[in-house]
Amino acid sequence: AEFDDLRHWLTCAYNLQLVMKEDDYQQSVDCARRMHSIEEFLGERDASTKSHRNDIETREGQRRAEFSDLLTKLEKRVKRFEEYSNTRKAEDYMIEIEELKQEFAIQEKDMNDINEKEERLGWDMTEFDNLPKMVEALEPYEKLWSLYVEAKRVLNAWQNGPVFELDAEQVENECSTMWRTSYQLAAKFEYDDPPQPQPASVATKIK
Repeated sequence: AEFDDLRHWLTCAYNLQLVMKEDDYQQSVDCARRMHSIEEFLGERDASTKSHRNDIETREGQRRAEFSDLLTKLEKRVKRFEEYSNTRKAEDYMIEIEELKQEFAIQEKDMNDINEKEERLGWDMTEFDNLPKMVEALEPYEKLWSLYVEAKRVLNAWQNGPVFELDAEQVENECSTMWRTSYQLAAKFEYDDPPQPQPASVATKIK
């Protein structure tokens, strides 16, 4: 059965009274063997492809799990801002906020890459919705501590700078803007669910 096609071909050649040399027979046998090796070759390639895909799926699954763990750690760092109220560390808080923002930008790119790989593999794309929530949650803390740093700077300039060089209208506008922003932040933190008394107290100090 393995060489039925070769036997049929040789029978056809015999019936046509074709003159066959020994090399012709050998080439026919070699050709038949190669033809029958194709199925084995394709089977090996199929097994190799499946193995390669399994490796990719395992790697991407691990990457997705590690990414989720990293987001959990970042989420805890953002959560700590609920307890920050030491105004002497305002500059340190601002540095940490900038570090987190840079991390968010990096992780957003990684998230998009992971989603792209998931789509190629035919997986359901993971939303990782805690990343945009963290970006949103950090915003009021950035406003709070940048406002505090700026208020401290301008207050120092007003108190220690040349009085006659101050622009009364500009000072009044800056005071109004800072008061309005601090009032809004204080209200937000006080009426959050749950309330955040520590950052609210900082906003109240600025007022």
